[in-house]
Amino acid sequence: MCDARRLRWHELAIKHAGWDTVHAKLRITKPFYLGKYEVTRGDFRTFVMATNHKTDAEKDGKGAFGFSFSNDLLKQKPEFTWRHAGFDQTDEHPVVNVGWNDAFEFCNWLSKREGKTFDCPPKRNG
Repeated sequence: MCDARRLRWHELAIKHAGWDTVHAKLRITKPFYLGKYEVTRGDFRTFVMATNHKTDAEKDGKGAFGFSFSNDLLKQKPEFTWRHAGFDQTDEHPVVNVGWNDAFEFCNWLSKREGKTFDCPPKRNG
C-alpha cells in the first residue's frame, strides 16, 4: 500500500528524441495499492487475443516510438507497437508502447476475468 502524500513525478528526458524534461506535482489524497509486477507482453497478448483489442498506436496508423539502431534515435513509425518496439523482447518482458486507454481496457478485462477490481490512475489532463 502506498501512503497518501505529496509526490513529485519526474519523467526522464530522452535527449536523442529531443524531448524536454517534464516535472509535475500531484497530490495523492488517499492510500492505494500498486501492482508488484509489470504487465508482461504475454499478459497483454492474452488480453488482445481474448478481446481483439487494437491499441491506440495500431488504430491511428502512426504507430508508437521504437528504437532505430541505424541512427540511435527513437522514432515514431507505424510498425512500432506493443508487438514490435524495435528491439528484441519475449513474452516475459514488460509490455511497452501501450497508452493509458489501452491500460484502462486491460484493467477492465482483468477485473472481469479475476472477479476483483483493477484500475489505472486517473488520466492526467494537460
